[in-house]
Amino acid sequence: MTAVLTTRHGGASKAPGAGLNMGLGDEAVEENRRRVAAALGLPENRWAMCRQVHGLRIRALSGKEEPPFADCDGVIIDEPGWISGVQLADCHPVLLYDPVNHVAAAAHAGWRGTLSEIPRLLTEQMVERGSRPANLYAAAGPGIGQCCYTVGEDVAALFADKFADRGSFLVPAADGAGWQLNLEEINVQSLRAAGVPPGQIGRGGLCTACNLKDFYSHRREHGLTGRYAALMAVHAPN
Repeated sequence: MTAVLTTRHGGASKAPGAGLNMGLGDEAVEENRRRVAAALGLPENRWAMCRQVHGLRIRALSGKEEPPFADCDGVIIDEPGWISGVQLADCHPVLLYDPVNHVAAAAHAGWRGTLSEIPRLLTEQMVERGSRPANLYAAAGPGIGQCCYTVGEDVAALFADKFADRGSFLVPAADGAGWQLNLEEINVQSLRAAGVPPGQIGRGGLCTACNLKDFYSHRREHGLTGRYAALMAVHAPN
């Protein structure tokens, strides 16, 4: 299995979104994909990405639909030789890998997907395909950090009502206007609740809004930006 997180560096895209923009779209993005595929030693024409809609639909490479997948925010990577994953600009990636069955998965978790526990849903779909939670390895993030992610009382209340120990993911904003929300922490909690061992869950630990030199940030750049990507590929067993 290969897993990679792209940055802004080394791409052909012009502003806005200058650099290695991995969003769906133009010829520059296609060139960026070719560069990534070459760096990974994988075919440049074997991409299976999602047209993300902040929903909960999860597709599988072995399913009936051909990539790119319409209207989905997660993908089960159960066929070798494809590059797949999610595009991001502050939302959080969640990655899973089953080394026993050689299956991987990726999901895009903004606040809506995090609230609806898309990491748990992704894990459950892996289990439906024969994985055991105890065998799974996971990564959550990076995305916008609690330091930069202020939400209003309405969104904060949705999370406080659903998840225990609100102090682990909500703190009052310093100026008293809203709450600072920790999406990464909630996604990790969702993975644990689904049975993934805590010692097998990695955290991104970076805030994309604080690190504009390396990452795209929808919030900091007021929507005029590109997308970085969390990508995975599984290889045929030897």
